[in-house]
Amino acid sequence: MALVCITSLFVACDLHGPWEYMPEEREVYRGIYTYGYIVADERPRACFSKLYGIDETAADFLAFYDSATVSVTGTFSGVGEATVDLKPTSDPNCFETDENALGIRGESYELSAAFRWDSAGESVHSEFSAEALIPQDFKVPNLVIPLKDGSTRSAENNHEYIEFDFLEYPLDVSILKFVSEYDPKSGGVLSVIEYDNENGGESVNTTINHMLRSFVDSKDSTGYIGVSSRSPLESIDNIGYNSNMTVGGVNELDSMMIPMMSIPGGKSVVRMYSTDYAYNDYRNKLRESFSDTRIVPESNVEGGSGVFSGMVVDSILLDMHVENMVTYSYMRDYDCENGDGADGEAFDTKYCRLYMDEYCADSAHRHSKTCYPAVVKEAMMLDTTSWSIFLPDTISEKEKNEAYGDGLKRYCVASNFESNSIADCRQMYEDCQVSKEKTNCKEYEWQWCDDRNWDFEEYPQCGTALVSRFKIEELQSNLIEKFIDTWCDENTEDPQCKN
Repeated sequence: MALVCITSLFVACDLHGPWEYMPEEREVYRGIYTYGYIVADERPRACFSKLYGIDETAADFLAFYDSATVSVTGTFSGVGEATVDLKPTSDPNCFETDENALGIRGESYELSAAFRWDSAGESVHSEFSAEALIPQDFKVPNLVIPLKDGSTRSAENNHEYIEFDFLEYPLDVSILKFVSEYDPKSGGVLSVIEYDNENGGESVNTTINHMLRSFVDSKDSTGYIGVSSRSPLESIDNIGYNSNMTVGGVNELDSMMIPMMSIPGGKSVVRMYSTDYAYNDYRNKLRESFSDTRIVPESNVEGGSGVFSGMVVDSILLDMHVENMVTYSYMRDYDCENGDGADGEAFDTKYCRLYMDEYCADSAHRHSKTCYPAVVKEAMMLDTTSWSIFLPDTISEKEKNEAYGDGLKRYCVASNFESNSIADCRQMYEDCQVSKEKTNCKEYEWQWCDDRNWDFEEYPQCGTALVSRFKIEELQSNLIEKFIDTWCDENTEDPQCKN
């Protein structure tokens, strides 16, 4: 069938179709990414990362650069007009200043950064600069709260806790509205929530839980099925970003909305950051371009990519009352006990592994089978008596032996293989630190060190572990290779450094 276009004498035939939306070919940026910001009344901060090759092992715990200089220039509260040097933090790829240099509303700031680093095996020098503008005005004067009868009430934000009741299913989809006053130059508002992951919690009588209960059975009397709107392992979460955009005569920033089901029970703080347009471009153009090639990425970082943004923050303190609330501390125990990780095994996530000793020290848990190795390790740490008295009398000799073997491994790795009267770590030292072959002990130690971010100063056994992992696993990483060269030069007696 022929495609027919009827036009007048003066109107061209304009045919639209999918061919108009084909992505343009463009070169993928492969250098250093910047994520920096300066908030009014706060010090500037900037983090940097490099793009790793598909066969390269990431090593965020090591500096990706050989040398770096980072500074921010502008007018600061506390030091006036100045150039402030930023220094590496405990994370070597993030930079801060200890000077009393605080951002001022309405002021512009320039970030300058220079790195000597290894790019695809070549030593290169890279320089970046970016300008950020802190918006002049922003505040959230009121909060509109939904009520059970379908009406609403307005609460003034005087930076004291605003009390209100949680509306259970099906009213949990009701919306809290945050009314704002903002600078026209604001690019948008980033919202973050901080919550109490000990005493705070959530109701299980929510829309999501009702949907899931049709095929997921609750395993306990609370009705909790392992699903929560906020992670019980964290205490801060990103709510979302609203752009300074008007659609149908309504601007997204006039009234920002959050579903009631997304607010944790108990006390929490919503922090809303009014950003400049540089951050808006970062969210809506640069980040979106990674998944949608039709979007052209934009960045205010000259010579690189990423963002350096100016922000103003206002806080809203919330205290939501929830009947029959399940606390996050309970959820955390439940998730760790029932396996919240990829393998579905108990205590198989980083948080749960780090939390296990604390969990098992509780008298309510210490005699559960999951805790047998942890309580054996505790006994060996105390070095006061036989490890076996820390286990229940009812368990078999086989279970005791298994608990002893696992607990000894945990103790030896944690103590840097220091033997005592009830723990002999000599064989574990051979298996974990000396052997050039892959062993179960090595795999445990690698995971243990990774959970602790390979803190070599605090845990020198992890330096040896990284050398063995690099060699045995044949990792591809210039950063780790450089670290190993330095480590072995400084630790010539390390068994993994010897040929």
